Order: sequence, then C-alpha cells, then structure tokens
Amino acid sequence: MSSNVFFHIIRNQKKFMASLLAGEPHDMKYGKQAKMRSMHNHYMTFPVLFMMLSAHFPQLTSAGQNVPILTVIIIALATVKHLMNSRYHFRHWLASIFGTFILACLLIGVLLAAPAERNSSLPPAAAEGAKLFLSQGCAACHQAGASQLGPNLQGIAGSTQILADDSKVVANDAYLHESIRQPQLKIVKGFAPAMPPFTHLTDTQVDQLVAYLKTL
Repeated sequence: MSSNVFFHIIRNQKKFMASLLAGEPHDMKYGKQAKMRSMHNHYMTFPVLFMMLSAHFPQLTSAGQNVPILTVIIIALATVKHLMNSRYHFRHWLASIFGTFILACLLIGVLLAAPAERNSSLPPAAAEGAKLFLSQGCAACHQAGASQLGPNLQGIAGSTQILADDSKVVANDAYLHESIRQPQLKIVKGFAPAMPPFTHLTDTQVDQLVAYLKTL
C-alpha cells in the first residue's frame, strides 16, 4: 500500500501537476494509473487493519496453518469490501457479506482443526503444552515476529537471561516454572513487567508448557 502511494499515486500526481504548470496538455493515463493503484489500496484496507491487530488473535497467527488462514482472511475481507462497494446496484450485497463471513469462518475452523506438522512430532506433554501456549494467549506477546512485548522464547531453555537489575540467571526448569507462575519476580532486561501470573494453571499444565518451551 505504501509503495502504491509513494511510487505511483504521488509520482503520477507530480507528473500531472508539472504538465498543468507548464501549460501543456496533461496525459490522462497518469490519473487512470493512480486511480487503479488507489483502488488496490482500497480493497486492502480491511486485511491491513486485521494484520495490524493480529497480535490479539494468537490462535490464528500462531496456528500451524497460519499462512492458509491469513490467505482466507485476506480474500474474505477484500470480498466484503467489494460487496460494500456494490451495495447500490447489487440487491443481495448484505446477505452475501454474511455468507462470505460464514464461509470464511468454516474454512478457518477446518484449518485450525488440522494438526500442525511440527506439533504432531512432539512428545505428548510438549504437544499439550503447545495447545496451552495458544489457548492461554502466550503467543500474543512471545510468538516469533510479534511486536516484542515479551522475550523471544526460541532457544529459551538452558539459555542465560539478563534481568532488569543486570543480574544473570540460567533458564532452567525451575526458572521457567517460576516465570509462568510468578513472572514479576525476575523481569528480563528491556521488557516491562506486563505478564500476568498464571496461577490458575495446574502443576501438570505448567509442566506441559515447560516441556513445549524446551522444544523451541
């Protein structure tokens, strides 16, 4: 969308204005090209808004089929935008929007139900921990590529962590258990103490989460 604005819409507008200022006939192809690029951006509005908020939907963005899920979402939201544009000459536009929404939800449900290739090869405890990692919303702050609200957990097990007071601690099983139960006790340097305590989890569930973290 940014490329369309900077390399096509603005550039063509400058060419258009330069012709006007020089008193020369302006070429309408520049305006048509800018309009086409603007229409492309228009259809991407809803998908971009979803992606901006995607950290709040870790069950989707961290699912094993996250790329196909994102594809379904982009196509569905662009279709919704097209149907909204067609409301003055297409009688069933609103019903079609609901139909698109329902179909997209069904497809996403099927993709979510498909087991992740990586998780299927994990030991049973780690596989259950992977499910908890998503259901408890851990991925919203810790997933790879997310805005760094929490430390990157790739390779966390056995690593050395630098804390806010510049002390160091080895991320062994005891540290991982403590960080899940009482995350405010040892804050990793560079991060806010924003993680809530997961005291509602059973000991077995915490063990499963730790088993999953050790596979990352």
